[in-house]
Amino acid sequence: MIWLLNDVIDERAIKTLSHNWVDDRFHCGSDSNPNLTNKRSFALDYEDANHDMMCQLLYDQIKPKIASDFVIKCVGQPYFSWYKPGCFYDKHLDAFPITGLCPHFSFTVFLNDPEEYEGGELTITVGNTERSFKPKAGSMVLYSTGLWHQVNKVTGGVGRKVAIGWAESFIANSAMRQHVIDLKHAINEIADDIPEESLKKLESVRVNIIREYATL
Repeated sequence: MIWLLNDVIDERAIKTLSHNWVDDRFHCGSDSNPNLTNKRSFALDYEDANHDMMCQLLYDQIKPKIASDFVIKCVGQPYFSWYKPGCFYDKHLDAFPITGLCPHFSFTVFLNDPEEYEGGELTITVGNTERSFKPKAGSMVLYSTGLWHQVNKVTGGVGRKVAIGWAESFIANSAMRQHVIDLKHAINEIADDIPEESLKKLESVRVNIIREYATL
């Protein structure tokens, strides 16, 4: 499944994070493997003086937006990536495990607006269908880890600035995890239209399903 979540991080956080996109602070992702031909992008150095601050700021912004709805147990260390003109990432699957997690979700947080670069769409394959995303700054595309995906070549502009990461759910069973997510979204949609007592009963059902299937 794929979800497009708008306004996951606010304008202040976007500006703070984007201020760090400076050439000499990013290295080519293929430096460590010059034989890698399916990817070209630039990554913020882990030793960068602001790296830990940026990670914490991103965590603080995104966790409240996804933790409850998607039953998130933990979020791994993100990568801050810069796809300059000419950069791309061919169709691939994410590694397992990754950043110390057994991930159930992959995500991309977009840190600049689509008008600032040409190309660079995130394209995700579900069955025989491809869906492409190039949303506004502050948006997140969250999707099930295990889906084939790619980043189309950036052909112009200042480049594609993103934070990429992974998250693990409390619920390992994929079918039950999806049911719980769907139930939460349905509850959110009807919350203003049903009696409070009915809302409490539905939320009780959701929480008890989580309690039955969650692993700590």
